[in-house]
This record gives sequence, C-alpha cells and structure tokens, in this order.
Amino acid sequence: MEFQSSSQVLPIFSSSNPLWEAWKGPYYWVKCKPDEPIPVSQPNQGSVRGRKEKKRIKQRKDFIMAEKKKRRAQYSAAVKRKEAERTERKMAAVARERAWVARLIELKQLEEEIKAVMA
Repeated sequence: MEFQSSSQVLPIFSSSNPLWEAWKGPYYWVKCKPDEPIPVSQPNQGSVRGRKEKKRIKQRKDFIMAEKKKRRAQYSAAVKRKEAERTERKMAAVARERAWVARLIELKQLEEEIKAVMA
C-alpha cells in the first residue's frame, strides 16, 4: 500500500478545494487584539473552574434572594392578617359597647315602668 497525501485522504481540507479558498477565516474568533489584555468575563481558553465558581456563586445568590422574597411575602401576609384581626377586635368592641348602651336603655325603661307601676 502506497502512502497517500492528505489531499487524497481528506479532499475537503486540501488547498485545491474551492471551499477552502473561499473561506479564509481564523479557527477561533478572539474578541481582543494581541496587545490588549483578555477580559476576565470572556476567557479565551481554560478557566472552566472560574466559570463554574461564578455560576455557583450566582446560583447561591439567586437562591438567597428568592428566600428573602419568600420571607418578605410571609411577613407582609402576617402583618396584614394581624391588622385584620385587630380591626375585627375593634369592631367587636364597638358592637359590644353599642349593645351595652342599648341594654342600659332597656334596663332604665324597665326601671321606670316598675316605678310607675309601684307608684
């Protein structure tokens, strides 16, 4: 068996292929120039550990904020419930007071009727 050149094995990657001539772009698109520093937020290679750590930190922060929202909602619901109960108690007290005033008026009328009958 004779040695075959790479153009015979993979014709798509040969320089004689018209697709190869049409596409002359880089293998990677780097977002910064060679003399500029690479931003931390856009690493070119590696730093999977950093990305995973940032992801974990973000998930933890999101969880904490969600729990904070839940607690705030529970607290506001409890405050509303307590205010409603307080209003109910006040209304009940006013109703008792009115009933007591009506009962006093009835008792005075009964007393006057008894005095009128006795006299």
